[in-house]
Amino acid sequence: MNYLKSAAWIIVPLFVLSLLVSLLYYFGIFPSSVNNVFKIIVPALSFLVGGVYLGKHSAENGWLEGLKLGGAFVILSFIISYLAFDIGLSLKSTVYYIILLFSAMLGAMFGIRNVEKPTS
Repeated sequence: MNYLKSAAWIIVPLFVLSLLVSLLYYFGIFPSSVNNVFKIIVPALSFLVGGVYLGKHSAENGWLEGLKLGGAFVILSFIISYLAFDIGLSLKSTVYYIILLFSAMLGAMFGIRNVEKPTS
């Protein structure tokens, strides 16, 4: 159940921030160079938020939980991009997927670090 809630914590900010950045680009507030940077920052930030949520609700091994969550989304993203858009694996996409994976792992490590451990 934590994975579904963490997925929601990834998807909702992803859509909201993407919509906001798209509107700012559409109305000419952001130039295309800034928009290209936000194409990387917005998903990485969303994965970080989802990882933090998962880390706060995990007992231990935040990096492993983040790896599982990030890995599932990266595999799903690759399958969708390959089947729907015929975009294969390239150096650019591999670096992008690694950034997303590490972002989820880092978020889960931050989240589990901030959980208060019960003292015996």
